[in-house]
Amino acid sequence: MINSERNIRGEAYSWIKMVITVGILMCVFAYLFLFSSFEMTSDANRIQAPEGLKVNGRNFTLKREKFRIMSGSMHYFRIPFRKWSDRLLKLKAMGLNTVDIYIPWNLHEPEPGHFDFSSDQLNLSEFLYLLQGYGLYAVIRPGPYICAELDLGGLPSWLLRDKNMKLRSLYPGFIEPVERYFKQLFAILQPFQFSYGGPIIAFQIENEYGVYDQDVNYMKYLKEIYISNGLSELFFVCDNKQGLGKYKLEGVLQTINFMWLDAKGMIDKLEAVQPDKPVFVTELWDGWFDHWGENHHIVKTADAALALEYVIKRGASFNLYMFHGGTNFGFINGANANNDGSNYQSTITSYDYDAPVSETGHLSQKFDELKLTIKNNAPKGAVPKTLPWIPDDSPYTGYGMIKLTTQMDLSEILKHVNFKKYQQVVNMENLSINNNAGQSFGYIVYENTFQNTKDATLFIEEARDFVLVEVENNIIYSSYDKLKNIKIPIKQNSGKENLLRIFVENSGRVNYGLDLNNQRKGLLGKVLLNNNVLTNWNIYPLEFKKDWLDNITTNGVWKDIGNTTHGNLSPKVYKGTLYVHKHAPSDTSILVEGWFKGCVFINGFNLGRYWDRGPQKTLYVPDQILSRGDNTLLLFDLHGNPSKHEESGYPFVSSEYKHDLGETNQIEFLI
Repeated sequence: MINSERNIRGEAYSWIKMVITVGILMCVFAYLFLFSSFEMTSDANRIQAPEGLKVNGRNFTLKREKFRIMSGSMHYFRIPFRKWSDRLLKLKAMGLNTVDIYIPWNLHEPEPGHFDFSSDQLNLSEFLYLLQGYGLYAVIRPGPYICAELDLGGLPSWLLRDKNMKLRSLYPGFIEPVERYFKQLFAILQPFQFSYGGPIIAFQIENEYGVYDQDVNYMKYLKEIYISNGLSELFFVCDNKQGLGKYKLEGVLQTINFMWLDAKGMIDKLEAVQPDKPVFVTELWDGWFDHWGENHHIVKTADAALALEYVIKRGASFNLYMFHGGTNFGFINGANANNDGSNYQSTITSYDYDAPVSETGHLSQKFDELKLTIKNNAPKGAVPKTLPWIPDDSPYTGYGMIKLTTQMDLSEILKHVNFKKYQQVVNMENLSINNNAGQSFGYIVYENTFQNTKDATLFIEEARDFVLVEVENNIIYSSYDKLKNIKIPIKQNSGKENLLRIFVENSGRVNYGLDLNNQRKGLLGKVLLNNNVLTNWNIYPLEFKKDWLDNITTNGVWKDIGNTTHGNLSPKVYKGTLYVHKHAPSDTSILVEGWFKGCVFINGFNLGRYWDRGPQKTLYVPDQILSRGDNTLLLFDLHGNPSKHEESGYPFVSSEYKHDLGETNQIEFLI
């Protein structure tokens, strides 16, 4: 189908969808008005509310009737907020009754004492209102640690400013910020509890703590914080195969996470640890996430359906992890490594997870098969006889080639960054910026000078994660991973004072395992030249926040690429225009094939990272960030050569009508 035909159909679809959506939202908002007209926090309202989720022998009860939790995971912070309704309707249409929700501390408290629960994808209350309006329940997993393949497992990086930090423990430097954050968060969640007329039926305490530590006093204290802040619904903990049974928390239900490969063995193990209680599979992994350099992981639909059928027939409640994965927009992705920090692998931008609903919101064959599995095997009455209509997939449009006609080199970029002077190198987290919260995400540049020295050797004690070294704007070294004891010969000496820049990317902090306390980024040790420690550094944090991007777009010095000589290129920002014709914007994908490594922004919105290692070839662009007419696209590449992508004299990217996550790899065995 040619683009014009696709766009006409897309416009017609958009009009129909708008009419239907408006009708649904009017009903939802009417419900919300009635809901909000009551004092949810009043004791009287609580007394009138039906009894919440309880453990009754081997069953759950809700409203004093047997109840099976049939849930799907959705991360509101990974989903464009205008897509929330679409995704929630699809979840209910699959036959599920509950939404499983992780809450990311690092995004909600980006600086100590500065909270954000209202902006776009972080409006937690709005998400809870919406799901309740659709008749869904909520299971809340507030952490403080959540894993979720999120940077530092959802813990804020500013905690690591404390050199003695002990995450996930009773260490005062950790637990005191936890108390402050939970006080803010739980004040929001408390009136949404089922016993107050809200949708929340259960709370998880921490996350897979058995594989990290077994300090039951830490877990007891978290439980006390929950209770003292007014949380009163069912409490539970979850663990995987390695952590199950490592600790016991009185009055708290034990649940389990696993993949389809060993459903019988895992349920048997849970029942042995916790007999005569309901089985809740908190995470039934129906897919998997990807690291850069891997193929896109998939779980066969038949295998996922077979595992789900078995879980239901065993009488277990379940949560599909994921129902819809979403996107690691910006720099929020996590990473994995061995417990000693070796074998570091960062997670890609897409969090598609091979879920029933794809990253872009499209239904997969897995959706249909799992829906049928639920319908055919769920207890009588657990699935409504009539399920809601399934919203059609959003239209996808390819807007074609986007020429990148101007560029800004690193020297010009740094002119727009407020640098700090330090005697010694300082890691990201310990920079005195962002109200003394340090730098959480992005890149950092360390700048110094040295006199011409024959046969010079630069020595870097440690750098994380991707490091690039320049002398006089020429790249002399680049490498990836947690790097220690780097020796770099310097042969390019200009016969005068030399400009040295060490560029470091934070590719994502590890989100799982025993190395969490060691996730500081940037340069972590001394830098020496011919065994002499270099001092007096200029340090530039490159965070690429929207206000800063808007400023350089308008006020930066952009050079026409047609007049530029290509060579050994340092990092640059390239600029072009994505044009949306007279029709309403549609979702699209940006193909970055041929470029090396970097990130893409449209109208100041950070789409996330790309890397030629793959597997991901395109970046998802939700329609809500586009407008009719011109849309400014910025591409930041570390040292790609535009000559590889030139067409009509300019480098380019393209807007495609398909999302491409690369070659696939079927999971046969994992853990």
